[in-house]
Formats: sequence, structure tokens, C-alpha cells
Amino acid sequence: SVTTTGQLVEIIKAAIPARARRTGPHPARRTFMALRIAVNDELTGAEAGLRAGISLLKQGGRIVAISFHSL
Repeated sequence: SVTTTGQLVEIIKAAIPARARRTGPHPARRTFMALRIAVNDELTGAEAGLRAGISLLKQGGRIVAISFHSL
């Protein structure tokens, strides 16, 4: 069983070819981002926020959503 973030990082690094680990962002970045999104239920929160915002719009109003990571 994996009990620390360090253990998870090592598992992820071992699953990625060495050449790919030397370039780009940290290999565990996306995994930790996905875990954060799941734990914080961010997609549900984003949906609820959009629905609430839409309900407050006047007729013909517009709403914009910006996401800073790929979902």
C-alpha cells in the first residue's frame, strides 16, 4: 500500500521512461492535480458555480468560465 506522497512519486517516476522524466514538468504533477480535483470535488463545484451564475444573469446576459488546467 502507498502511505506517503513520496512513495507515490517514486511509483509514478518508475512508470515513466527516463528520457521523458528529464524534460517537461515533474512527472507526478498531473497525478497530484487529478487527486486534488477529485478530493476537493472541484468539477461539481465548478458546475454549481456556473449554474448559480447563469441563474443570476439578466435575459441576454453572458457568462464566461476560465479553467487554468486541462480537465
